Amino acid sequence: MNLNKLISLICITASCSHLVQAQSISVENQINRIVPIVTYMLLADSPCITELSSVTENQCVLIEEHLNLNGETIDLPSNVTLKFADGSLTNGSINFNGGSIDGELLNAYLNITGTVQLSNPMVEFVTSRWDVVEGEVTDLRATQNTEGMNEAIQKVHSLGGTTLKIGTLDAYFYGRGGLNGRHIYYSKEGALENAILMPSNFHFMMSKTTMLRVQPSNNPADRLLAIVNESNVTISGGNLIGDRFEHDYACVEDVDGLRRTTHEYGALIALYGAHDSLIDNVIMDKSTGDGISALGTGLRAASGELQGNNRENFRVTINKSTINRSRRNNISLTDGRTIILTENTFSNAGHGEQIPQRQYKRALAPGEVTKDPVGGRGCAFELDQNGQKIPLFIDNGVISETGTNPYFFATPNTAGTLPRSGIDLESFRGRAADGTLIQYERISDVHLSRNTFTGNTTDLVLFSTDHVYIDRNYFTDGINATQAADQVWITNNTFMRGDAETNPYVLANRAISVNSVIKKVQGVDTQLVHDFEISGNTIVGYDAGMILRGNNLEVHHNYIKDSLTGFTFEKQGENIHLYDNTIYSRKKLYNDQGQATRSSTGYHFFAAPKMKNVVIENIEYNVAGSPQYFDDGTEKGSTDIGYRPLDMDRFNAGLPFGPEPQLTIDKAIFKSSVFAGQIYSSNSQGVVIKNSRIGDNIENKFINGSTVTLENNTGLD
Repeated sequence: MNLNKLISLICITASCSHLVQAQSISVENQINRIVPIVTYMLLADSPCITELSSVTENQCVLIEEHLNLNGETIDLPSNVTLKFADGSLTNGSINFNGGSIDGELLNAYLNITGTVQLSNPMVEFVTSRWDVVEGEVTDLRATQNTEGMNEAIQKVHSLGGTTLKIGTLDAYFYGRGGLNGRHIYYSKEGALENAILMPSNFHFMMSKTTMLRVQPSNNPADRLLAIVNESNVTISGGNLIGDRFEHDYACVEDVDGLRRTTHEYGALIALYGAHDSLIDNVIMDKSTGDGISALGTGLRAASGELQGNNRENFRVTINKSTINRSRRNNISLTDGRTIILTENTFSNAGHGEQIPQRQYKRALAPGEVTKDPVGGRGCAFELDQNGQKIPLFIDNGVISETGTNPYFFATPNTAGTLPRSGIDLESFRGRAADGTLIQYERISDVHLSRNTFTGNTTDLVLFSTDHVYIDRNYFTDGINATQAADQVWITNNTFMRGDAETNPYVLANRAISVNSVIKKVQGVDTQLVHDFEISGNTIVGYDAGMILRGNNLEVHHNYIKDSLTGFTFEKQGENIHLYDNTIYSRKKLYNDQGQATRSSTGYHFFAAPKMKNVVIENIEYNVAGSPQYFDDGTEKGSTDIGYRPLDMDRFNAGLPFGPEPQLTIDKAIFKSSVFAGQIYSSNSQGVVIKNSRIGDNIENKFINGSTVTLENNTGLD
């Protein structure tokens, strides 16, 4: 066998020196005569290493010394293998003609050219090789840390590597754009200038002891990690930590000259057009904005179709990760399709007490004020004695040292900023003059299963989204469908509110709230919140189990316990079908004198004058107060409720109507075989009970001028 081929063969799998000792005497003698020569020519600690030119093809070379290439380029013969043996190559270039190199030899000071591949597709990250400095550092040093990490990723990826493995590391990172005052507020360009960027077909593998921190700054939209227009990326493990409690919230100008006041659009992981990607077992904490934000690479056509080379986020999975204490949302999803979130924990989004406002030495003089282009709220600038801009707050065009608007402060601070949600599904949409939808963004086909939401201001906001599947999750602070949500399934979840004082930041104490939003579309009133199935959920300890509005709701097989109201109906809705639901609550509210001021209710129609075709069947109650209460408040309208059947055997109170409900009950069964029931109305106008069957032991008690009309009703057999 050719000696060079023999050397190449045995060196590919392990270090030559160790292999030599394991071979026969005849092979050992031959290798010992050659290997020292090759090693000397490559590794002699000399400023001149031209001897490398005598290395022949197909050889394996051990790098045991620290070699300074003095800026030279070394051209290797074909198929040379460079093996790491505690040495290094720096300050120069190696040009390969085939062959391979150990990942441990890659560093920020060595340029690799030619045709070469890594001997192992996984490379371990070492700070000293990539100019990354741990601990508290200056902004410049933190920027260099980002550049060093990006160079490591790029070099490993360019040589065919698939994984950068990071062990124990605790370092701060900042972006070149932020360092230069180029604040890019929301678009992908901000991520490209400031973030640690992930390439396609790559795994950024962190460990439990990996700590990547955002450098404290005044950047209103910092990004720590980002996937921009890439596919098949995995980010796993590690801890990503924001600068929420160290951030400088003073107003700044962005690259477009706009004053940015809220500092709410930073993200620890920013996704712009990521495809087939996974975020797995990552811990994220203390973002100034969002833990994860997911946007498209550009706005869509009015129809919602992607245009040009723009990409949505597609088939992205977020799994077994923890996101905590984000100032805005733990996750914001604004553009994407087939987004899967499983077994994650989302906690404490949007919390934070106000801190004292920053004071400035003077207000601007008349004529110096320029309104912020967004709502007349924002900050202007004065110059200090060194010519540096000092921000001043403007509230609706009026200069103020402290600000008066409840959501825009003189110096926005660590306190939560809206929407303050565990997850917010909110695409950017508009309307044409005739009301036709313009879908600049779209978030659709979102799957949430086996996640834990705890202590958020609101757990889940369905603002503008469609085809959302919410199954087997645990919530403490509820789901809110607010503006334009349709095709939503909320199934088999547990809502456990408990003591309302456990989260003083909660916006509303309800488990599930479905809104009603009517828009004129080409002259026709159109409901934007519609088509929900809510089933199999267990709800414990809320003021309201569910608030139901909107159109086409199927609500069944839910169990509501220890809540003041099981189901509340408000505003308007059509085609709402409730069946096989159970409400058990002996809950009461008491005043300081120990008197009960409110008792639990099963169904409460409150200010609901435009409910149509509401069907409630197979009810099971055990409540402390009225099983059903109808009260339309001050609005007039027509409410049409049907009950099939409404069995009073399970009631423990009467069926009262509040003042002015304008209510029609059609095809109901009023029955009580255990005790005498009562249909009670006080000061109610326009109540109609028709086509119903009423038991002989059901008493009608209409007082205080009530007008209750009974039409075409019959007794029970």
